[in-house]
Amino acid sequence: MAKCFIVVFSILLITTSHRVKSQNVFEAVRKGDTVRLELLYKLKADTIQSKNENDFTPLIIAVYRNQADVTEWLLKKGVEVNAVSPEGSALVAAAYKGNLPLAELLLKWKANPDVSNTDGVTALMFAAMSNNTEMAGLLLKHNASKNLKSKFGKSALDYALMYGFEKSAALLR
Repeated sequence: MAKCFIVVFSILLITTSHRVKSQNVFEAVRKGDTVRLELLYKLKADTIQSKNENDFTPLIIAVYRNQADVTEWLLKKGVEVNAVSPEGSALVAAAYKGNLPLAELLLKWKANPDVSNTDGVTALMFAAMSNNTEMAGLLLKHNASKNLKSKFGKSALDYALMYGFEKSAALLR
């Protein structure tokens, strides 16, 4: 009887532990807790590749939360830099947030500048929409396509013109 109890308790502990670990990775990312991430990684390495209920990876969340240390830690651990959520990749998040240092880091790790969100909006399009010429220049330097169009039929240049951003439009011509 005691042996049966130990087996059942162990199974419960393992399954609960797995569920808690995958949930905790997102909390640790949001808080920028690399110490906790390292512990979770040692317990179950693939937890850093998981997706949450909204289909976001830890890397995408780290970038949206401007967590530079966590972003770099995740990249060094080998997460998929081009993983996508409905909102796009981590690079799309960096462009959306206007975070040039994180965009540079992601591009250094071979982020694809032409990955888009579910509406077909790329990082370059977000840079154009926000008149962020530094971001647009960085993306163009890394071969972002000027010719891609969103599901709305608009290119990065079209977005810059639509918002009256002549400086961005000049860069994209």
